Amino acid sequence: MRPELFTIPLPGGGSLPIRSFGFFLLVGFVCGLAVARRRSEARGRDGAFLVDLCTLTLLSGIVGARAFYLWQYRDTFNWGVFQLFDGRWEWGGVPLGALGALLIMAFFRNVPLRDFRALLRPPALAGALAVAGALLGARILFALWHPREAGPDPLALFRIDQGGLVFYGGLLTGIPIGIAWVRWKRLPLGEVADLFAPSLALGLAFGRIGCFLNGCCGGKLTELPWAIAYPPGSPVFAEVARLGHLPPGAACARVHPTQLLSSGLDYVLFLLLLWIPLTGARSGARFALFLIGYGMLRFGVELLRENPPYPAGLSIPQWISLVLLLAGALLFHRLRRAAPAA
Repeated sequence: MRPELFTIPLPGGGSLPIRSFGFFLLVGFVCGLAVARRRSEARGRDGAFLVDLCTLTLLSGIVGARAFYLWQYRDTFNWGVFQLFDGRWEWGGVPLGALGALLIMAFFRNVPLRDFRALLRPPALAGALAVAGALLGARILFALWHPREAGPDPLALFRIDQGGLVFYGGLLTGIPIGIAWVRWKRLPLGEVADLFAPSLALGLAFGRIGCFLNGCCGGKLTELPWAIAYPPGSPVFAEVARLGHLPPGAACARVHPTQLLSSGLDYVLFLLLLWIPLTGARSGARFALFLIGYGMLRFGVELLRENPPYPAGLSIPQWISLVLLLAGALLFHRLRRAAPAA
C-alpha cells in the first residue's frame, strides 16, 4: 500500500503530494485517449474531437462515480456541507461558487468563455446554477476556514484523490452525456463508441493499480498465498472491520488482491477489443463486446469482494454487471443481424 506515490518540492519550502489513485487515473485517461486518437486517425478521421469528448465524459463520469460511492457509503460521511440554509457561510465563497457553476455549464455546453451573453442563456438555468454554486461555494469556504464548527472532515465528500469512485456510477453519467455530445456534434455514434471501447478497458486497468496502491477496493479475507495484508487505517481494513469480519485486535486485514486481478483482466479485455476482427458487423459491435466482457469479468471479481448482499444474494455491482451483459448481448446480436452485405 502506497497512497502517496511521491512528492514534488515547492519553492519556498513545503511539497506537493502526488496521490497514487489520482496519478494512475490520469495515466489511464492519457493512455486511453492516445489509443483512441491513433485508431481514429488510422481510419482517416481527425481525432481532435476526442480530446473534448474524453474530457467531458471523464469529468461527468467522475461525478457519477463519486455520487454512486457516496450513496453506497452514505452513513460514513459528514453531509453538513450541504446544509446550505443554516447561516454558516463565508460570503467570499459566493462569487467564486457562482463563477465556478457558470464555467462548468459553459464547458458542458461547449460555449466560448469570451461569449458572455451566450454563457448566460437560458437566463433561468444560468441563474439557478449561479445561485446554487454561490451557496455551495460559501458553505465550502466556511468548512475550510472553520473546520471545528463544520464537523468532522466536512470536505471528505470531495476527496476523490484518495479513491472512492465506483465505475458503474461513472457509466451511468458518462455514457448518456457522451452520447448527447456526440449527437449534438452529429458524429457517427457507433463509430465513436467503437473507438472508445478499448480505451475504456485500458483506463480501467490503470485505475485499478491506483486502487491497489491506495488501499481501497480490496477483496474478502483469505489466508491463501496471494493474500495482501492491509494495515489499520487503510480503506480495506476499515471496510472489513465495518462489516464485522475482523477479530478484535487484528494487526492487519489479509484479503484477495481483487484490484490486481481486475487490472489484469481489464488489460486482457483491452487487447481483445483492440485486435478481435469484426468483419461484417455494424459500427457499435465492438462497444457491445466491451459491455459483455466487462460485465462478465466484473461479476466474477465481485465474488471475491466484500459486498452486502441484495435480492437473490447478489451485490449491486453484480446486478449492474448482469444488466450490462444482457444489454451488450442484445446490442451485439442486433448489430450482427443487421450487418450489411459485403
